[in-house]
Amino acid sequence: PPPPPATARAAPSSGVDDAVLPPSSTLVHYSEVVLGHVRISEASDKDDAVLFESIIIQPWARGKRLGLRLMSMAEEFAKGLGYKRVFLSTHDRESFYARAGYERSSAVSSLKANARRMRKDQLSGLLRVLGGAGAGAEQGIVWMSKSLE
Repeated sequence: PPPPPATARAAPSSGVDDAVLPPSSTLVHYSEVVLGHVRISEASDKDDAVLFESIIIQPWARGKRLGLRLMSMAEEFAKGLGYKRVFLSTHDRESFYARAGYERSSAVSSLKANARRMRKDQLSGLLRVLGGAGAGAEQGIVWMSKSLE
């Protein structure tokens, strides 16, 4: 595939209400080829925080600072909705996120209302399997966060 032009832009997925999470932000270039994607969800145990999930840049588009640009746009979107902190997890990109201003943190999940419907032992077991709050170190998952203030 050709390298992306300098005019890459952000475009929300179709049919998404900007005031309701989880939207998906995508970075596209002029011919509508998707270069990257980040899913934004509310963090279950933090009222003022979001969780960035599925942060992806096409392999052929990497190394062009598009990942940092996508992260910056997603952070601005979350900040515009009033969120004060972003969480994410990684198993192999800790240095990339550190360059973007993220630091190691505790784990969170995006189960929100569904978490309240489960018994505590069910929730902790599910989170261990999914890599959410209370899990991760044994699986090589690193949790990171960044203030949006």
